Amino acid sequence: LTAAILSKKTIERCIALIRAWRSSKVLPVDAFRPTTNNCIRRATAFARSAQLYKANTRLDILLVRLAELNFALEINKARAGATQTNKRHINDVLNRLKWPQTKRKALEMRLANRRKWQKICGEFGPGLLCLIPFTSEALCCVSQDFCHRLIEEDINAFHVLVEEKRRFIDRLSKFGTLMLDMLLKDQNIEFQCESSQVSSLIRCTEDNLLSFLEPVQYPKTNFYQPTPPDYECDLCQATQYDCISNLLKNCYRIIQYGVKGRGIQARASSHRGLAFRKDEYIRELTGELVPLETHNNSIALDFHRPDIIDEPVICQVYCEKKGNWVRLVNHSCKPCARFVIKVVSKKARVML
Repeated sequence: LTAAILSKKTIERCIALIRAWRSSKVLPVDAFRPTTNNCIRRATAFARSAQLYKANTRLDILLVRLAELNFALEINKARAGATQTNKRHINDVLNRLKWPQTKRKALEMRLANRRKWQKICGEFGPGLLCLIPFTSEALCCVSQDFCHRLIEEDINAFHVLVEEKRRFIDRLSKFGTLMLDMLLKDQNIEFQCESSQVSSLIRCTEDNLLSFLEPVQYPKTNFYQPTPPDYECDLCQATQYDCISNLLKNCYRIIQYGVKGRGIQARASSHRGLAFRKDEYIRELTGELVPLETHNNSIALDFHRPDIIDEPVICQVYCEKKGNWVRLVNHSCKPCARFVIKVVSKKARVML
């Protein structure tokens, strides 16, 4: 297990998970966010999810692992400190699912699997679930079933061995945590491997491998490197207004549109809900401010000053190397959004 997680195959699996999530048409968020505070009802929802996501793909297997983990966590809460699971709790779940008693063993197996996952993850947290192989692979031959069969001595030995590569495992686990945030908390996180050409990993150093799984850091505002360094712009205005910070957050999803590449999909906070209203600002486009005519492609946008007579074009906003998720808005023959340049919170900004 240690060799499997520390191998370069783990990086490949992580990149494959990101790509699978981008291409996924069905989102698991609702299934993993029961609206009730009742432990048994929540456990029922997770048990249903574990049954729903058949082990067809790596992403499905990961979702089953997470469902098993959360199912058992809710059952443990229902125990309220008891040392053993009350049979009544399992019966309640079976009744709510309208499953026969013959399914009891399957639910008890989910509980056993969860305890095994929790022991394996240890202090690294559930993010480690993204790193454990999903199917038996060459060389290490570690699979999900292999992990289920591990005994306590094996797991203790695993923890001792990975401690020697603690920094590497910690950074991988951080990726796993971010991946789970995307799956379960509706967070949208862009990773470096999505903007880089990832070919063969054989000659990559450890730092290079880990850098592929680092999140892209979005600049909070446009980046500009003045020349000379002490240049002071006489058009800047101090302001105490910060209405731009009140724009809706997490109402979008980065999605893969096949040959068209990545794009942005509006996402409401509830089923059949409304993500944005007509003429509503969505987010500011941020990038690097460069002189006029520096670039002549779709990654650069001319920036004019709407607060000056004749609205002169003063520079370009260049988004290829520095920019936030708004730069991923894709072309459409019937667009439902557009870019406008407006003064927002006392600053001229490119707004979506």
